[in-house]
Amino acid sequence: IQIIFMCAFSLGNCQIRELILGDFPELSTQKNVNDIGFQLYTRANATSPFNLKDSPSELNKELDVKVLIHGFTESSGVIWYRQMTQAYLANRDLNVIAIDWSKRAKRPYINAVKEARVVGKAIGHFLIELNEEGQLQLSRTHIIGHSLGSHVAGFVGKHIYRTTGGRIDRITGLDPAGPLFEFPFIGDDERLTRTDANFVDVIHTDSGILGFKSAIGDADYFPNGGSAIQPGCNIPPLHNIFEYVCSHQRSLQYFIESINSKKFVAKACDSWISYQMGFCNLNDNALFGEWASSNFTGQFFLRTSASSPY
Repeated sequence: IQIIFMCAFSLGNCQIRELILGDFPELSTQKNVNDIGFQLYTRANATSPFNLKDSPSELNKELDVKVLIHGFTESSGVIWYRQMTQAYLANRDLNVIAIDWSKRAKRPYINAVKEARVVGKAIGHFLIELNEEGQLQLSRTHIIGHSLGSHVAGFVGKHIYRTTGGRIDRITGLDPAGPLFEFPFIGDDERLTRTDANFVDVIHTDSGILGFKSAIGDADYFPNGGSAIQPGCNIPPLHNIFEYVCSHQRSLQYFIESINSKKFVAKACDSWISYQMGFCNLNDNALFGEWASSNFTGQFFLRTSASSPY
């Protein structure tokens, strides 16, 4: 990622756009699906998932669906998958689909960014098939992506809309990746945006470093101003941006805690400074995280604690 910052200053935006978004070989959709893991968790198999490609009938079409998409260099073994799945299944009966695109999320970051589009299209294609076969309802499907996985989720939504004319119900972007998506800035077609689902909510916790700073959803939440130094995270050395991962991961921790708690309340406001000054005290309150509502759109701010419970 440090190389990306160097490139951003030494090359023009157009050159970097060409570098990142230029032509590259897309494998067939079928091969992409075979390259991506779809693990299904339900209350009946909360710890030992089904391979959804082999056992689509294990989906309960009468239940809501949560689709989890990890980020750069991660896999289905990442700890937040287990934590989020356990939180969801403890809260209510539903289907949790954990995506594994680790074979395409590897270093270098530039390649993973390119692969995000291919992976999103493949996931979208598979979800459409499940919908057409009556195994799930896109209108009851919620995708949660972290970092680069947020943009993969966006590509899923774009593919579903372009193919079916309908939109997936909801996408939640947890601190969507900023490098090569916001700096240099690229258009809506190449990243997560508010039109990718009926409702797109975004949580910003590492703004301007590893995460996206600008508001890109229907509702954008900025805990502690979206600062790159979230409460409980140390100030990293300037020469090592990877130390900002603590704040980058906070979006996950806040969201997981919100699944079984409706205590995260955010305030509609135009800026963190206005929020701190009390200028927005009479504005709307909105639940943050899992229970965010499409009835509340715009920018929202809130304070959290340095440790759980946040």
